[in-house]
Amino acid sequence: MFLKCLTLLLGCALLCEGRVPQVDQRIIGGFPLTIETVPWQVYLKMKVTNDFGEDRYKSCGGVIYKKDIILTAAHCIVNITTDDISVYFGSAKNASGELVKVSKAISHEDYNGVHYSYAYDIAVLVLSSPIPLGVNASTIEIADETPEAGTAALTTGWGDKDANDTDSSSNTLLGTFVTIQDLHSCRVLYYIADYFITDSMICVNNFGRGVCNGDSGGPLVNSNGELIGLASWNLDCDKEYVPDMYTNVVAFKDWIQSAANIIV
Repeated sequence: MFLKCLTLLLGCALLCEGRVPQVDQRIIGGFPLTIETVPWQVYLKMKVTNDFGEDRYKSCGGVIYKKDIILTAAHCIVNITTDDISVYFGSAKNASGELVKVSKAISHEDYNGVHYSYAYDIAVLVLSSPIPLGVNASTIEIADETPEAGTAALTTGWGDKDANDTDSSSNTLLGTFVTIQDLHSCRVLYYIADYFITDSMICVNNFGRGVCNGDSGGPLVNSNGELIGLASWNLDCDKEYVPDMYTNVVAFKDWIQSAANIIV
């Protein structure tokens, strides 16, 4: 009941500011959002060429940090050239709105994508031209503090709506409210499955509601409309007691600012 009340309070706070709709569903079957509600959200489309020379595409989420800087997950851009990354902004429809290309990209130097750990799963993309900021596209501030366990937050994306169907990505932007979990408890849970959790991760759960394939790199936002995390990984999309893991952007605030200054 306590966690339910927290979620309802967050929903009321955001509704009063005209930012989000009802709190009742999930990204896997979640509630739709207008881009004006979360104007920092972007859609990333990456071209991947397989061993047979065939082109395939994968998608991720991202956020507008500066008018020419996008934040996303490092694992989204592994072995992908900047020419093969397209950033769509200003629309709640996937791969729609306005398109801008990426001129440079830098993943955290300590990220290596080793199985069972996505530590340092963060990347900065510099755009070939700045995004014209406005109602449909705006930057988001990074929070000063990591949220405490029990705090409610909003996560959004265009990822799969059905964990058992890899072709179930949403055509429209969806969101759900989740609750920050105690990191130690999540570490114990994932340790049983041999997964390694670091202090620079945020653990969330909403009992089967949350992110899925295609949502990686998308934002986790607190009740003040500040960025606290980027969707990173989970053990499964729709298991009620299996939490989702996010990169804690508060812990990487200095790195983000330094990386953005280096590559601009």
